[in-house]
Amino acid sequence: MRSLIQNGDLNHLSFAETARRDFGIDAIDYCSVSFRDHVSDEDYLGKLNRRAADQGVRQVLVMVDEEGHLAATDKAIREKAVDRHRRWIDAAAELGCRGIALRVSGAGEADQQLAWAIDSLQRLDEPAQKRNINLLVASDRDLGAQAEQLSTMIQKADSNRCASLAVFDVTHPNRVSPQRMQELMQRAKGVCVIVRGAVKPDSAEANYLKRMISLVVDAGYRGYVSLEFRGDQQQAVASIRSVQKLMDRFRGRSETKATAPQSGQVDSVDCVKRPGLPLLRKVWFATRRR
Repeated sequence: MRSLIQNGDLNHLSFAETARRDFGIDAIDYCSVSFRDHVSDEDYLGKLNRRAADQGVRQVLVMVDEEGHLAATDKAIREKAVDRHRRWIDAAAELGCRGIALRVSGAGEADQQLAWAIDSLQRLDEPAQKRNINLLVASDRDLGAQAEQLSTMIQKADSNRCASLAVFDVTHPNRVSPQRMQELMQRAKGVCVIVRGAVKPDSAEANYLKRMISLVVDAGYRGYVSLEFRGDQQQAVASIRSVQKLMDRFRGRSETKATAPQSGQVDSVDCVKRPGLPLLRKVWFATRRR
């Protein structure tokens, strides 16, 4: 929905209402680009809170994009990026979110980038602790996509607030391996499923989705799972609904009985249940064009 908001086809203040009314979703993530001009606008953030509350929708995460390079070699660039991310920590706290998701990037030698990334995360830790906000490093791009560096980054940041956002793409040919997903889940405080097109039942993509969700459950994760669409906006709804149908199918095979989601609900995970295990919870992620 990011492109719809940027094109003026959808009012960002109506995002929670759209998620609830059109998809039956009761938890949402935001993309910072969609309201970066209002990051410190208390009146605007208050309107988002009231709109979400009116719909019974929880605001879960803010995905921070295009706010600078946290692993830049240039100190001034890095400090500016830290300051800009600090604003989003405050905004996320005002919205009642549990965290912000970060893209950690830079330039230069890998070891140097890693050192500056750790330094930036440590500097963000103080405001994150004060505002009770998690710092989730996305695993799909930049330094976060490098397994060893992501693990080292989180470990040396040495904060209970710093963790990974474990991201896997259902329809991309270069998928995250099950072994890699298991590693990511060891330090994850968030999970994101990416879809780029419709997923057919009994397809390789459907089997992959089921396998990865099983790994998420087996890791003991019981938080929200984001669903993100990347691709032609005209295919977004059909693609997301195809994932919903798969999740309905997974639910139908479960031995655990639970209340089914509303008809037409786009639901990334809470359809997946196992005997003796609590439900994972759902979240709608603003679709983004790539």
